[in-house]
Amino acid sequence: MQVDPSSMMHYQRQIAFNNKSFKRSVETAMGLPYPIGKHEILLDIEKIHALNYVKNKGKKERIIEAKGSIEERLENTKLILKCNKFIEDFITTKGIHNHLNPSLKFSLTKSLALGLRVYLVQMPELMLRMMTATEFTLGQLQGMLEVILKQGNKSISVGELIARRYPETYYVLRSLYMNALIRNLALVHRNSLLIVMEHPYVDSLVKEVNATQPEKLPNYNELLTLPIKEETESNEELIEKHALLDAVYGTKIWKELYIDNPYIYLDYNKAAIPEKDAEEYKKTYAKRYKAYKELIEKSFNK
Repeated sequence: MQVDPSSMMHYQRQIAFNNKSFKRSVETAMGLPYPIGKHEILLDIEKIHALNYVKNKGKKERIIEAKGSIEERLENTKLILKCNKFIEDFITTKGIHNHLNPSLKFSLTKSLALGLRVYLVQMPELMLRMMTATEFTLGQLQGMLEVILKQGNKSISVGELIARRYPETYYVLRSLYMNALIRNLALVHRNSLLIVMEHPYVDSLVKEVNATQPEKLPNYNELLTLPIKEETESNEELIEKHALLDAVYGTKIWKELYIDNPYIYLDYNKAAIPEKDAEEYKKTYAKRYKAYKELIEKSFNK
């Protein structure tokens, strides 16, 4: 299902990290913007109960019981409310970017109520943002924004306008990831895979899945690489790129609760960033974000 697994990945890693027997094995994965394995994006009954058990500080509460017909489960108001609460606690993010497509949330709620195994196949937002900032220079991103602002189209958001006019910055990257992941899952589950996703990605997915030469399609494992900053770019330029992207998409991705290191694109090791430098990065980001936000608002309010 096309749902971002970022928040659930964070909770799973946090639980494993707090467990002494798993601490060392998960420590290096805490800040990774992509799944370290398919188990991190799989949502089944046992994981639902395990996460809920930790949230309730050891109080056992089984959200889903394996009983009742399909009709009885879907008409069970108490069960539906519990599934919705679980989604709000562990799937939708608690930070600024608190969003889940209503139709996808409805489908996910029904799937959980029925006790189905669900893979969250959306490209993690942090991974998408880092790939966009790696693929395009600051000048290119500024140029895209300038073109969009000159169009004067105020019917939809700047972020959606850029995603449509320059799909390689958004839809293409997400499609490559999801298509490769779904193909990988299809090899395991064969004919038992039901795919639920948003319309803009459907045509692309059908073309990829039905490709006559599947060996030429991206390999899922090859896509799971941490984007590395270009040596020619300064820290200030990278910070400005992420400030621009946040302003464009109306988010503050680096303030999400599941973000362990807000400057992972500068240095993967959070502990290696001096406190003084981190403060300067914070000020630089705030200044650049404010400037782009005001530029966009000024253009749209003309």
